[in-house]
Amino acid sequence: MEAISAMTDSYREALEDSKVRLRNLVSQRDQVGADIEKVKTAIEALANMLNDPDETCTEILEMHNILGPEGLTEAVRRILQASTKKGMTPIDVRDALSKSGFDLAAYSNPLAAIHTILKRLVKAGNAKPTIIDGDQTVYEWIGIRRFPRLRPNGFIAQGMFNSKKRSR
Repeated sequence: MEAISAMTDSYREALEDSKVRLRNLVSQRDQVGADIEKVKTAIEALANMLNDPDETCTEILEMHNILGPEGLTEAVRRILQASTKKGMTPIDVRDALSKSGFDLAAYSNPLAAIHTILKRLVKAGNAKPTIIDGDQTVYEWIGIRRFPRLRPNGFIAQGMFNSKKRSR
């Protein structure tokens, strides 16, 4: 009986040690994530200061290649931030994701996932829903823009900026 109790204590000690290690790793992950965001912001700002819009786009694309594949939430955020429209429907977002090369095949119902993400972005204060044509909801980015935004003439708007909240 004492051997079982000693083994249980050993397991409990290992369990507690593992939880402490996990807390430390999560803290490190959070710090690395914050550092990555700072470096991304610096690269975006510096790239946006270049005089050549093509070079700006190339530098930002290279940064995204370094970062590796993004998740669906980040891809939806990127699509909304780069949009020049006065709002996008979830179907618009899905189509833009497909055109951008994002692989939606891993999702059994990508439109449902996009709806959920858009609602989360609204709750976080980064997007604004607007009802048009009586029953269709479009979403517009109102948070900080971190990706190049194409102007109607095809050139990239220079600089990082905060989009202004517009009333309709």
